[in-house]
Amino acid sequence: MRTRFAVLTPVLSAIFIAGCYNLNPSEYQGEDAPSVEPNASRGGTAEGGVSGGLGGSGGAGVDAAPGSGGASGGLDGGGARVPDAPNARADVPIGGRDGGTGGSGGKGGNLVRNGGFDSGMTNWDTYEMNGGVATFSISGGELECVISTTTTASTNIQLQYTGGLNLVSGHNYRFTFDAYATADRALDTSIWENGHDLDNNGFAWSTYQYSWHSLTTTKQPFTVDFTMPLTNTDAGIAFFLDGDAATVYIDDVALNELP
Repeated sequence: MRTRFAVLTPVLSAIFIAGCYNLNPSEYQGEDAPSVEPNASRGGTAEGGVSGGLGGSGGAGVDAAPGSGGASGGLDGGGARVPDAPNARADVPIGGRDGGTGGSGGKGGNLVRNGGFDSGMTNWDTYEMNGGVATFSISGGELECVISTTTTASTNIQLQYTGGLNLVSGHNYRFTFDAYATADRALDTSIWENGHDLDNNGFAWSTYQYSWHSLTTTKQPFTVDFTMPLTNTDAGIAFFLDGDAATVYIDDVALNELP
């Protein structure tokens, strides 16, 4: 686990909490939400960004348009910035909660290697910052995240896929996983640039698709459909786990190209 610094930029409203950058997904109900770009070099892991999610189960995909530099249709229409967050940007639509659906489908097979954690933490890494502390392990064939020190920001404890994803501009994809927790809580996910500034806007960690999921104590599948705005041969996935003390279990992570 590594320690680096991250910055957040809300678009619909700036949220500042002393000592950390706190992002509460319930505050965002417009079309746009913020993404996060780390202010540190990559060493196999990276901080996450917050933007929007898909509503309902298996809903229509959402195109994220990186490089816009701000919101274009939020409640305020502006791009407020969090104090002391010089590298933050906001550019991705939000759709609300993802209630979860089953099946990944698609063509070409699962692009995520070791998505079922059968090989332990191979192709996965973890990241903690701003006081968030957690223990990651494989329990009963599932990824278990036990949070011992909780913060107010979901991005302060992360599980990141580092195996690389070859995603093609204009192609449609379906991201799926199973998850549950020891108590009802939220779980954020992001498909992101993964350290590659391919849109040449000076930021290397923009999110292509951000989603907010509601976990219960019952294991359930979640599905997010999205369209890639540009080609990235090494895109990544991030799960943001902090903001709540409940232990999280994740399994069967998949990303498939849709017909």
